[in-house]
Order: sequence, then C-alpha cells, then structure tokens
Amino acid sequence: MPMENRCARGWRVFWGVFSVLLLLMGHLFAANLVNLQCWVTYALMNSNGASPLADGSIVLIIGSSNDTVDPMNTYGGTSYIARSTTGDDQIIGEVTVDSSELGSNGTFYSGDFYFDPDEVKYLYLRFWDSSGPLTGMLNWGESAITSAQDYAFGVLWLDFSPDTNHIWATTNYDNFVIIPEPGSGGLVLLALGLLAGMVSASRGRNGAAETEGGREEEHNRIVY
Repeated sequence: MPMENRCARGWRVFWGVFSVLLLLMGHLFAANLVNLQCWVTYALMNSNGASPLADGSIVLIIGSSNDTVDPMNTYGGTSYIARSTTGDDQIIGEVTVDSSELGSNGTFYSGDFYFDPDEVKYLYLRFWDSSGPLTGMLNWGESAITSAQDYAFGVLWLDFSPDTNHIWATTNYDNFVIIPEPGSGGLVLLALGLLAGMVSASRGRNGAAETEGGREEEHNRIVY
C-alpha cells in the first residue's frame, strides 16, 4: 500500500476514535447533570398583590449550594445589576411569564435547564414587573428558596408556587442599571495590544541573544 494511503487511513482512524471519545465524554458529563422542568401554578403578582404579571415579564431561575438567597451585584453602591448574582448563587435559566402555557395569567412552564447537583442544591426565582430592558426604577420580587435535591432519573419537576401559601409578588422597588459589555472593537484592540506585547518581548529576547553571541565571537577572536 502506498505511504500516502496508509497515512490517510491512519488519520481517518485517529479522527474516528477521537470523535467517539468526545461523544462518550459528553454523554458522561450530561449524565451527571439534572434536567429542571419548572412552573408556577399560582400567578406571580405585581406590587399590590392584586394583579398577575403580564406576559413577557422576565423571570430568572437561580441556583445555590445553600439555603441562603444572595443579593444581586450593585453598581455605584445603590443600583442593582439585574442579571447578576453574588456568593455561591448562579443563574440556571431565564424565562418569561406566558399565560398560554398553563392557561392562567401570571404563570409559566418551561424546562430543559441543566444544573450540576453537586453545586446546586437549592433553587429560587427572581422576577420583574417588566419585559425589559431591566434598567431604571423597577418593581421586582423573589420566591422562597426551595430544595433542588428531590430529582429522580436525572429530572427535577418543581412547582415554585404550589399553593396559596406560596404566592410571590414584586414588592421591591429599586433602581437597575445595565453595564455594557466590551464591544468587538475594544476586544480587537485588546488582542492587538497583547500581540504587540508578545512580539516586542520576543524581539527583546532575540536581540539579547544576538548581543551575547557577538560578545562571545569577539572574545574568541581575541583569544585565538
């Protein structure tokens, strides 16, 4: 068999085995995650507790390793950053109120949110009487934190508002800001700056090596 054919077949075998390994690793990783399916039976309410939140209102699903609800990040000491967490809390997913899912105003049903059960043992909701953007003075609220450990066969079915003792409203009223992410132009400039620094450092090392080599050559001429 020609050398080229043997090499080509060898690469095909390599990439085939590599792909299978990646699939197995992905399966093992996914097998350790829990699939969250969640909803609210009783409506999320507005600030006066009398009216359900409108369709499109934003709801965050937040996980925690303990039974403590940690606050959002702040900007300037007084304004909250809505899509943020502190401490051990982490955002698991984001949904919007959608009355068409369960046929009731102020409710939602959503799923296929995956979390690591070693990191997330409790879950809660943080929600706004707003469909966005989450900036300016806004009413917002949180649910009680609840256990996320009652899953079976890798799936957790969770009702955040199962009865009339678990009705949540946007009773908080605070200012929110959105911190802009770096634009693509800024990221390009940062990358170019790093590249220039690497090139400069490399030239410096090469220049030092050439200088040292010249000194050694001059020394040899003097000696001999």
